[in-house]
Amino acid sequence: MFHILRYNHLILSVFIIIWKIIFAIDIELPKGENTLRKINELVNNYSIKYKTINIYFTEDYFIPTLDDYYFGVPENSNVTLIGNPNNENGTIFDFSNDKFNHYTIYFGQYNGQEYKFENITFINYINPNGGDHLLIHTRSEDVKFGLVFKNCKFDVGNAKILIVQYQMEKKDKWNDYQILFDSCRFRRKDHDSYYVKNYVIKIINSVFYNCSNLFQCNFGKLEIDNCIFNNICSASNKNSAFADVLFDGSLEIRNTIFNNEKLINKAVPFIKGNGNNIHLFNVTMKNVHNEIGFVIQDIGKSGNNNTIYINDSYFENISSLIYGDNINTYISNSAFLNINNRNTFPIIATSKNTYVNSCKITNIKLNGASLFDDMTSLYINNTIIENVTTLYKPIFQTNNKDLIFNSTNMKNITIICDIYECNLISAKTSKNIQFHNVNIQDVHSNGNVIYINGNSVNIEFDNFILENSDSYGAFLKCISENVNVQIRNSMINNNVNHNKFENGLIIFKNNIHIDIINSLFDNNKSHSSGILYFDEIKNLNITIYNSKFINNNCLNNGGTINLIDKNDSYKEYIKKIRINDSLFNNNTAKYFGGILYTNIFNSYDIKVINTNITNNYAGVAGGFAFYSQINFPLKNFYSYLKDKTFNNLIKNNKAKSHGNDFATHPTHFDLIYNNNNTNFEILSGQKISLTLELKDSLNNIVIDSEKYYSNIGVHTKLLDYKNNEVDNYYISDIMSTFSNGLNEINSMKVFIETPGLYHIRLNSKSNYFDISSDFDIKINDCNITEYYKIIKSNNVFYCEEPICYNCNSKYKICNKGNNDNGSDEIININNPEYNTCNCITGRKGINCEEKDFEDTSGFKIIATVLTAVIEVFIITIAVTLIPFKNYEVVKDFGKYSLLSITIGIYIPFSIRMIIPSKFSLKFNLSFEDNILMNNIFSTEIFEKMFKETREISYSLFDINNIKKYLHHYDNRKSFNDYQNITRSLSSDSGDNVQSMEISKRRTISSLIKQSHFSLVSSRNNYSYGNRREFYFLGVPKKKCIEHKSYSCECETKQIDKYTVEEIQSIEEFVDTYNKIFNIKHIFKKKSKIIIKK
Repeated sequence: MFHILRYNHLILSVFIIIWKIIFAIDIELPKGENTLRKINELVNNYSIKYKTINIYFTEDYFIPTLDDYYFGVPENSNVTLIGNPNNENGTIFDFSNDKFNHYTIYFGQYNGQEYKFENITFINYINPNGGDHLLIHTRSEDVKFGLVFKNCKFDVGNAKILIVQYQMEKKDKWNDYQILFDSCRFRRKDHDSYYVKNYVIKIINSVFYNCSNLFQCNFGKLEIDNCIFNNICSASNKNSAFADVLFDGSLEIRNTIFNNEKLINKAVPFIKGNGNNIHLFNVTMKNVHNEIGFVIQDIGKSGNNNTIYINDSYFENISSLIYGDNINTYISNSAFLNINNRNTFPIIATSKNTYVNSCKITNIKLNGASLFDDMTSLYINNTIIENVTTLYKPIFQTNNKDLIFNSTNMKNITIICDIYECNLISAKTSKNIQFHNVNIQDVHSNGNVIYINGNSVNIEFDNFILENSDSYGAFLKCISENVNVQIRNSMINNNVNHNKFENGLIIFKNNIHIDIINSLFDNNKSHSSGILYFDEIKNLNITIYNSKFINNNCLNNGGTINLIDKNDSYKEYIKKIRINDSLFNNNTAKYFGGILYTNIFNSYDIKVINTNITNNYAGVAGGFAFYSQINFPLKNFYSYLKDKTFNNLIKNNKAKSHGNDFATHPTHFDLIYNNNNTNFEILSGQKISLTLELKDSLNNIVIDSEKYYSNIGVHTKLLDYKNNEVDNYYISDIMSTFSNGLNEINSMKVFIETPGLYHIRLNSKSNYFDISSDFDIKINDCNITEYYKIIKSNNVFYCEEPICYNCNSKYKICNKGNNDNGSDEIININNPEYNTCNCITGRKGINCEEKDFEDTSGFKIIATVLTAVIEVFIITIAVTLIPFKNYEVVKDFGKYSLLSITIGIYIPFSIRMIIPSKFSLKFNLSFEDNILMNNIFSTEIFEKMFKETREISYSLFDINNIKKYLHHYDNRKSFNDYQNITRSLSSDSGDNVQSMEISKRRTISSLIKQSHFSLVSSRNNYSYGNRREFYFLGVPKKKCIEHKSYSCECETKQIDKYTVEEIQSIEEFVDTYNKIFNIKHIFKKKSKIIIKK
């Protein structure tokens, strides 16, 4: 194959040589002034025979005359004018010394013939009179011709180099070209170079230096390939500095370099179009700036071609590239870098639709401009955008247009400007914003990164990554009236909002629909509230599926989500939240809601399934969720989450103050009554002791160790029974702060004018927290025998205890004396001179140090007599049973049973009566004394009389008050009320009193009894089945008519249902059994007597 190609090439070369020999002729022009005029004669003569006529200039330097020259082109021949081949610069045409003229080339017939200038230099073609003059002109009526300039130089001139006019209607299809400049050089061209109408002009392999206003193309096509343009400028206020493409003309530039070292100092664009097609392929453009501010301008109206294609190109340090309202711009495989403009035009394109594919935009500094215009629909694909800084305007902005990013990386973006003026993206849109396979890293912003407003917007994040960015505002803030957001397969990690006044990392308002699916929010931080912040909510639909929110941190409220309703609750909105198969772990908020903070007024439909909510933390309240406003559905939300059917895990959430899982602000005070006294009855001016417990709506105790609620305080009012504030009263100042959720009030005094029944209302001092609690109080008048009634200046009074000299011993008491002055008037003055100091009950002596015991001899006599009488009576009953042993009533119970019962009654009664008759009631609460008192008074009476939580006498139980204690005991509702109370006993240190802990525990004794009972019960159950007469002796008997006896129990066995009496008997038996096995054991301890079950 290789040999065949080589032979073919050789044959073709030979054929060309033969063609030139046979059909071409080379002619040398003689020297002289009329050399140019001989050209037409030579062409006409040789064109009859030769297809190609090559005419060589023999002169190195040629000075034309002022006459215009006319060159005719034969219909079947190609003509080439060639400069002196023996000179490196060919032949120079020097038009200096006012020798300016022009040359006209005329094609008589159009058979595709070609007229060529080769190796000729044109210099100083300057019109001394100015005006619109030209160097070469051709007029044609067809496109089948060619005009070629090869290896020519155009040096210093102000006239047009070429004007090509077409006298027929424009053609829709062009040939390859009509005018060709190949390997030419242009220098210091200060006027329009080319005017082309309806033709294709092609410039290849050429260089332009310091030229201005080069091309004008009307209804034609300008092609430039592999050229270099240096320092192109505008010498006048023409339409453009480089090319002016009008009407249906088109411009195509390939493999070309533009490089300017100075500003184009006229207010004209570099290229100007009028709804044309402009193509840039592999174009490098550097340092191209002009006063007007943009490189390419298109003024075409909508409906024209209006298309600019830029492929494989490179733009560095240029003015704004494209400006036009109706352009469709396609940019691919291109780079924009090191651009720092100080104008307001978008850096890359102002157009109707812009498509950017596989590009790189880097090292851009925006000074009051964006990359693209806000009225463009922008589609960016597979593009890198990095090291971009803006000082005033958004980098991307759109107004009611689509903004689509696909497979795009943005990195090192710096935004320095006002929070609401400058963003990465600013959109006022009712269309679509999409981020598909987009990676945004290292954004540093003075404000919001993405800001969206308007009526409606659809936002999609799919395979989106945002990481390592920080801003003084939200990353995404959308305040549109209606927003539909999709976040799928995305990661938002390690981002920070430093602005404590701009809430959230992502914020939405109004009517919101958002789906978060298969996404991760990790280690984000907001110096305000929330990672996801939903504000002024109207309608809301949130779906979170298979997503993770971990390690997020907010320095205000809501470690992950904030829900803030629009305060127009009179409207009905639909609000729905669905969370499935997701994880919320290790999220924190400085104040409220480790995950969720809400301030909502409407009902929400919330469902959470298969979700783990663990290890979240709130610095004040609500380790999981905090409700600033709460309603009934939200109160039930916690129970819903705990329902095992929904498979949620809520674990290890913490809050420093209250509500490890759920919490609200404090809503009420709970009163904890000291000494278990729920009924306050005091004298005016007497102290009240109570404790307030601060709680929220979910009944969490508000510990408030951080003093967040320190301004709540407590304010008191006195109300009458109609809940009207009393006119004249005074309540002393109380502690108004809470410590660990409690406010212990130990010294509140109430002073009144009129005794009676009142309410005391406790209100929070702070108006923000409307908290109040009431309790009843009875305020009595002073007992004049015990107190002095002191009336203050505002007519309220208080009761004052008597004051005595030297009466400060704990065994002494000061009693009110008679301080009358001998007249009928009693002086109400608390004077120690009239009061007396006496010993307390149970003490005597000068200093009341001696114990005063009660004389119990009378009680002993009475006890002994009563014991003897009852013992005689019981013995009589026992003896009487013997002669009546054959009576049926005795036989039914059994004589030995009755005898045992009688002895059983006698023995404990004797113990009860004999023991107190033999011992004095001098108790010091020793182990033995407790045994004695328990046997004397029975367990219940002993506990009621001696183990109440109160101060008792230090030395002696007052036997005279037994009736009082018994009466007090009888009025109790239930003994059980006292069996769970912690009781304390006080005693003199010299009385050798020991404290005991009485605990109900099963010991060996109780175990033996229990085992015996179990054996008997098991035997009975096995032997007698469900025959209840073998279990309950208290079941009423029925006489058998057949046997005329009760012992056979025939009738009892036939009973199928229990009667009321039977049930009562069974209950009594159970109660008796409980008492039998209710064993108490006494152990020595040093502090209190505690009864435990």
